[in-house]
Amino acid sequence: MRIFSRILAFAAACMMLLALSPAVAEQESVTISFWHHYSAQSTENETLMNVLIPAFEAENPGIKVNAVSHEWAELHDKVLVSANSNALPDVARCDIAWLPEFQKMGILVALDEEMPDFADVSGKLLDSAMSTAKIGEHVYALALNTNSKIVFYNKDMLEAAGVKIGRVRRQAWHFYLAERRFSVPELRLLIDAVASSKFITEDKSLTLIGKLMGMASEPSTKQLTHRPTVTDRAKSSREAGYDIVEAIDTAMTQALPEEVRKEWCNKIPLRRGGTVEDIANCATFLASDMSSYISGQV
Repeated sequence: MRIFSRILAFAAACMMLLALSPAVAEQESVTISFWHHYSAQSTENETLMNVLIPAFEAENPGIKVNAVSHEWAELHDKVLVSANSNALPDVARCDIAWLPEFQKMGILVALDEEMPDFADVSGKLLDSAMSTAKIGEHVYALALNTNSKIVFYNKDMLEAAGVKIGRVRRQAWHFYLAERRFSVPELRLLIDAVASSKFITEDKSLTLIGKLMGMASEPSTKQLTHRPTVTDRAKSSREAGYDIVEAIDTAMTQALPEEVRKEWCNKIPLRRGGTVEDIANCATFLASDMSSYISGQV
């Protein structure tokens, strides 16, 4: 158990400890198989081979470390294949996203059960990182590193390319696209058009308005929040009207194969596409005094 503890202590520099053969703990001199995905030319691999492993072996006589590098994209499948052939490494640096799969396969050791000094070792690591290594009541990995996605940008290059950049002061300066495909006044116009439309239901109007507001930058969105709501507008309660807005017979629809055209027409209540005359007559009627009493409410 003493040698076994030393083996597990090395896992502090790794992400996962794969299932160990019981015979390892009984040997006086052992070699630990360690799989990782450090690039051979990386500074991490140089530190591992020239600093960490020699220091570990010096502190633990009789224990050698055989470090084997794999491509990151291949390591996951390599572990799966090795599990079937009973040729797993003792320790592996893996992606934490693989942990649930490997634990379900039964090829991981519960470190909190096997490491006498687990509390001391894990207590020196970030709680947020260690929380991802816990499944059920047990912990199956030690956190090696954590990272986040960041965006690199060059404001001067963006402006040189004709992209207008704005900035807003919070705790620090934040930059955003000051001009997008739709300007704020254009989005206001579109939002008002949706809110005022009689044939678009209230729920659909709110959905569309939310999508339109999402086309603005975060600072610009605040300029759109005061726009009129649709709660007091007379709105249709039929969603079908929204879905058949594009059901107009055009040269493109007339060129459709007969079966496709028939299926298209079957989705339209009148079983035919609208014509230019239909649209013109409707627009004329709605624009005239003859529609003065129409509210759109059904």
